[in-house]
Amino acid sequence: MKRKRVKCEHGRRLDYCKDCGGSGVCEHGRQRNKCKDCGGSSVCEHGRHRYNCKDCCGGGMCEHGRRRSQCVDCGGVSICQHGRQRRFCKDCCGSGLCQQHLRRRDRCTKCKAAAALAAVLAALVEGETAAAAVESIECTAEPCVST
Repeated sequence: MKRKRVKCEHGRRLDYCKDCGGSGVCEHGRQRNKCKDCGGSSVCEHGRHRYNCKDCCGGGMCEHGRRRSQCVDCGGVSICQHGRQRRFCKDCCGSGLCQQHLRRRDRCTKCKAAAALAAVLAALVEGETAAAAVESIECTAEPCVST
């Protein structure tokens, strides 16, 4: 059973809230384990995040100095048969692409415009402001399913 994380009045994890003085926050206002100045456990001797340090050859780095999962030469799990990042490959119809336009879901202006229009209309029907509705628009097009 998962342990429930306690949230503070600011909506953050209690141990990482700067405003509440959480135990996981150092004197520099950073997460204690990631603070370079405090010598946090996630920081290596080179002052980088231990997992991604090329010099330490962290678990996430390959011999080519890249993230292991995204290295084309190593055949990382995030690389498809076409030599591209799997989620953005048009030929594999990756989940990071919108189905209608085959563009990156997070950058598709056509999907964002359609979603913004739908959100504004729904907000007006509900009596809310249009600006509040448009604030958090994301691409809504469903990814296609590769066969």
